Amino acid sequence: MPPAQIPCPKPLHELKLLVHHHMSSLYLDEVRTRFPQMQVVVLDNYADLPATLAREQPDLVLSFRMGHLGPFPRETLLSWPSIRWLHATGAGIEHLPPWDPARIMVTNSAGIHGRIMAEYAAWAILNQTQRMPTFARQQRERVWKLY
Repeated sequence: MPPAQIPCPKPLHELKLLVHHHMSSLYLDEVRTRFPQMQVVVLDNYADLPATLAREQPDLVLSFRMGHLGPFPRETLLSWPSIRWLHATGAGIEHLPPWDPARIMVTNSAGIHGRIMAEYAAWAILNQTQRMPTFARQQRERVWKLY
């Protein structure tokens, strides 16, 4: 697979990506494989975001809404001068509008969950129609009935 293209006027080796996620290990290998020339910075909290942005001046941010850490730092990310692209790793971006599309591109991961959700739905249907919760309960109780 050829490297992905990033809509930015800078050469790839001059771009800096901030992976802003409490489980950044989920993304780092793929990002580094697909964009080996890009500088990558990792941050796993909201508290250090302003200092990290000031120090690193990232062009791109891959961010996850970490609800367990408090309110999403929407204003900080959308107004930071160096950031030109903010990618929300979830499907929803209801916590982001409004933003200035002339200044910053905002994208999300809508659609990537389709296959796993289809598998989950198939499992849920089979789980219920085949009465798996009943059999699991019987197994825990060491009761072996056919019906």
